[in-house]
Amino acid sequence: MYQNYIFDLYGTLVDIHTDENQPSLWQKMRDLYVIHGASYDADELRDTYHYLCKKKLEESNEKHPEIDITEVFVELYEQRKTNKGFPISNPKTWAEAIAYNFRKESRSHLALFEYTIPILEELKERGKNIFLLSNAQTSFTIPEMQTLDILKYFDGIYISSAHGMKKPETKFMEKLIDDHQLEINESIMIGNEFGTDIKIAQSFHMKSIFINSDNHAKSEIKTQLNKFKQKELIGIVDMNHVKSEILQIYE
Repeated sequence: MYQNYIFDLYGTLVDIHTDENQPSLWQKMRDLYVIHGASYDADELRDTYHYLCKKKLEESNEKHPEIDITEVFVELYEQRKTNKGFPISNPKTWAEAIAYNFRKESRSHLALFEYTIPILEELKERGKNIFLLSNAQTSFTIPEMQTLDILKYFDGIYISSAHGMKKPETKFMEKLIDDHQLEINESIMIGNEFGTDIKIAQSFHMKSIFINSDNHAKSEIKTQLNKFKQKELIGIVDMNHVKSEILQIYE
């Protein structure tokens, strides 16, 4: 029935746990800046980081803006750089490495759900097109996908930080659809967030499947269902039945 499968990533195909508020993270980030001659204490670096992220979001003209955090890490350096420490010849490349370290230090768990590979492999064997539409940062999402060895399954990868907008912004989905000339009635969106994944699909009257990876109670799901029209939502799947539910829709 469907030729094009558009997946969310985190919470849908990838199980991840992060904590960006842990003091040890900001102490390590502070040390990286000091090595290159930009003096901060840990709390100051954390607060300035959050301030710059908020500022960049507010400066965007998009309804659902996304920032590239590598730009924030460059600005943090530029604000305090001195002639001390090791010089940085390419701030953008350096910031990408900093962003990846930031993610690595904040991350306590990274793994594929047990159904991920079987679903992706089965779809490819059946000649289906697989796309990624993710609210995330390219600087650490691509390396994490490489680590998990799943890049090879995707016919197109769309990450919000590279486009300055995020789900449920319709222009984000439009970019994917236009680039690959997708037919809406041959496409389906699969994700774990009502307000982003399911909502953006419904903006295009595209069918969708909600994966309840966060174990929302039935009452919570009912509340979400009442927020917007659900005629395109074809399934609400718990974690024990993801593989069978998704694969059976084209049997």
